[in-house]
Amino acid sequence: MDDPMISMVAQGEISGVNLYSYCNNNPVMNIDQSGFAAIRMYNLQGTYKGRTACIYAILSLILTTGLVTYAFFSFGKSLISIGVAGQIFSFNLSSAVTIPMIIVGFLMCTGSIIYATYMAAMIIKAIHYTVKYNKFKIKKAWGFSIFTYKVKKA
Repeated sequence: MDDPMISMVAQGEISGVNLYSYCNNNPVMNIDQSGFAAIRMYNLQGTYKGRTACIYAILSLILTTGLVTYAFFSFGKSLISIGVAGQIFSFNLSSAVTIPMIIVGFLMCTGSIIYATYMAAMIIKAIHYTVKYNKFKIKKAWGFSIFTYKVKKA
């Protein structure tokens, strides 16, 4: 297919207008629901100033928290289900396999709840700084986790 119109749509341009400019030409890794500032998914570090930028960063924190919590809790729940089913119906799985699966699943579910609770506290802090100062700063809380952030006064 050598149709120039199809190739322009595939590249994100129609009549010279870049359709991906709303997210800094990277719609996979960046989001821009407000139309004012693109924020990189899962890398929210930075200083946010102004009501719109702050609200957008708070929404991004909420989205990230929800996605990470759901993913870890769902995977943990699946491990528990497979481990319990392996114990009850003995799908040729030994206890040396199923019991660790149940334990790891339980730890993942528990960890996702602890993570969600911590991030909810950071989101509340961000809301407070937005209302009071109209700005705040987001930093990584721990170096080994790309999803855990700490909100500070800017």
